[in-house]
Formats: sequence, C-alpha cells, structure tokens
Amino acid sequence: MSEGIQNHYFSRLMPQFSVYTPVHEVVAAGPVDSVSGTGLAELCLMRKNDSADPHYALLTSDGLYAQIGYTGLVSSLKELGASGLSTIFQRKSGYGVFTRNGVLLPNTDATLVDGIDEVYTTISGLDFYDDERRELFEWRAQQMLARFGEYSKLFGETDIVPEYNDTMNVITVSKRCPRHCIYCPEAGNLELFTREAIEGNMKLARRMQEKYHGRFKFLMNEGFINSSDLLWFNLYRKKDPSIMDPIEIAQMFKTYFPEVTKLYTFVGVLTTNATSLSYLHKLYNRDRLVNRVLLGIESGDEPTSRFLGKNESNADKARAVRKLQDAGFKVKVIVQVGMTGRGFYDKEGNFHDSREALENTAGFLRKVMQPYTSGNKNKVLISRYTPIQGTQLKQMHEEGKVVVPFSSSSELEEQVEWLVHELKKDCIDVEAEYENALEGRVRMAA
Repeated sequence: MSEGIQNHYFSRLMPQFSVYTPVHEVVAAGPVDSVSGTGLAELCLMRKNDSADPHYALLTSDGLYAQIGYTGLVSSLKELGASGLSTIFQRKSGYGVFTRNGVLLPNTDATLVDGIDEVYTTISGLDFYDDERRELFEWRAQQMLARFGEYSKLFGETDIVPEYNDTMNVITVSKRCPRHCIYCPEAGNLELFTREAIEGNMKLARRMQEKYHGRFKFLMNEGFINSSDLLWFNLYRKKDPSIMDPIEIAQMFKTYFPEVTKLYTFVGVLTTNATSLSYLHKLYNRDRLVNRVLLGIESGDEPTSRFLGKNESNADKARAVRKLQDAGFKVKVIVQVGMTGRGFYDKEGNFHDSREALENTAGFLRKVMQPYTSGNKNKVLISRYTPIQGTQLKQMHEEGKVVVPFSSSSELEEQVEWLVHELKKDCIDVEAEYENALEGRVRMAA
C-alpha cells in the first residue's frame, strides 16, 4: 500500500483547497502520475452536511479539484490558482448539462471530454482501501455523457424535476395540466398515461439503471413520479375506473425500484383539498410509498395569485399544506420570486407592488410552515422566475404595460435574499436553489 493512503481519515491535500475541512474519509490515494510516481492524489468521500449530499472529491497536489456524485459521475472540475479555485466546467443537476462561466458546453467540447477522462484516469491509478469501490469510478467521458443522453428520454424537454440528481430515477406518468396559469407552458389538455404506458416507462428506466449502474444501482435510492399533479389520477378515475390509482403507481414504482426510500411527486392545492385525508394517509402509507410532495403555491399574496391564474385563496393553500403535513408527507412548498417584476396593474388599473406581495408571502409562510427547531421536516423552495417562451406572462414582461419588469437581475436577487433572510429569522427551512432544476433546460434558454 502506498504512503499516500496510510492515513485513512484525514486528507493531506484538502487544507490547500479550503479554509475549513469538511467531514470526510480518504477512500483512495496515490501518485498523480502512476508512471513517474510523482505528485499526490486523494479521493475523499465527503459526508452529508447542511449544503450538500454525500459525494466524492478528487484532489491533486498540482491543484485539480473534481466533485463527483454519489454514483461516480463527475459533476465539476476546478483548478487552484493564485486567486483561488476557478471552475473549468460544472453541472448543477442530474440533467447532464455542463456549463463554463454560465455558458452551455456541448458534449463534444474538448475541455469537457478531456477533463472528465483525466479525472477517471487519475482515479484508476490510486490505491483503494476497499478495492470493490474502485468499480464505481470505472467510467469514461463518452460513456458518462451517453448515460445522460439516454436518461433524458425519461422526461420531456420542458419538464422540471426538482432536486434532480444522480441518485434519482424519474418515471413520467402524464403530460400537461388542465389549468391555465399564465406563466406555465404545460397548460392544455391533460393526458394521463395508461397502465401499460406507465409500466413501459418503468421498465425502460430499470433497463437504463441496470446498463449504466450495474451492481451499484442500490445507490439510486431516490425516485420521482413525474406528473404536473399526481392527484389528478385519483380525481379522474372516479369517472373512469380504467385510470390508474396513484397508490398503484407508487406501488409499481417500489416494485421496479425496491432500493428507493425517497419518492417525490407534485401535487396541487385544488386536488389536495378535493382528496380525503384517509386517502392521503394510504398514499403515504407510513413512509413506504410517496413520502415527499412538492406543492407550488407560487405566491402568498391573493391578488398576485389571481393575476397568475391560481385562484385559490390563502385559506385554501394553508388547508392543503396542513392536510399534507397531517398525512405524514414531507412537504416542500414552492414560491416564485420575480413573476410580476416590480409589480402589475389589475383590470381596474390598480398597481400591485411586488415587494408588498412578497411581504404578504413571507407572512403566509410564517403561519403554515413550522420552524425546523420544532422537529418539523418541511421546506420552502424559492424559484427565481424565468420568462418562458410562448406564455402570456412572458409577453406581458416584454410589453412592459401590465407588468413592470425589473430593470436588472440585481433587483430579483435582492428580493430572493430578503425572503430567505425573513424565513430563516423564523427558523423556517428554506432553499433558494430550486432553479438548478432549470439548468440548461428549454425554459432557461427561452
């Protein structure tokens, strides 16, 4: 065993990359250049903390720092220089979209391909404490990029999968939404997939998982039932018994992916309130079926909600949140900042200031989201509004008559920072990185 791997728990190299040393374990070490035996490289397992899930980091004595997902897929490469770490490329989600300085990189980009291969080549020359773990990193750039390309078949170009990462399997079960919110491209005729189509998508995803992750598929313990609102299935099946029950969909998911312990889906205020609490209890099934739901309220200001096409009152929204909490779900409430710019004019010509609307939203969230200090497991996800091609709201932003747009992105960031600060003051769990789900997607390019 090489000298570099003798200390199992403390990285020699990490202090040169960071002012603090996060909790980690050195799982492999050795020379950067296996031929000449010069330099040092370490592969560390970075433990879960408040800002990141478990992942791996490759560090080299000549200044390279690569972040690698829990299933062995490279997510970023950085280089240490006189002014600190600079990013060579990165991806922020499981979509497989890489960027450099905010610019999308094609999969043929030489720096991207060569950088990914350099990471895996370096790892292949290291000594591992547990040699079976080495197999997790037996990727090369072309294979990894092909994997992301195949996985993109599991969802549509405009679909959003919140918190999508390398450990998640996505199964699409419907298209579009019967509602007509002015900011959303999904409005239209709802299509609920048949049992055969849903099972076909699950079989496809399982084949991909077997092909690319082999015996490490157990690491993919997260799942997402991709639908604008899963509870539409339950409401529509009352008129058409051939429509699949959401409980059956979740059971089928667990049959094909028994390793999944975190199963997410979208639900809506209207459908939640139209569904009995006893049914929601069964869908949750004491944490063994769907256990995480995402609820888009967009705004806690009623005039803004009506303007956007979401006609539920704050009382309706509060009832839905509490109902989902009572059923046992971990509830992630989504709010969007910047949808109305500085504000908007209603049909009567009255101006509604967006900052006042944001203050009302903060007040609403204080009432319905319990502080994390009470042991609650719910969260607020903040999305920065991105105008989407073909939507009525984007047109309003461009015309600047009904909606008064921000003059710069700094105004949007100020509102996001204000809302995060206000919620954290009240010990409400909040995350302002929801837009990572949009990274490099059609919505971002619109």
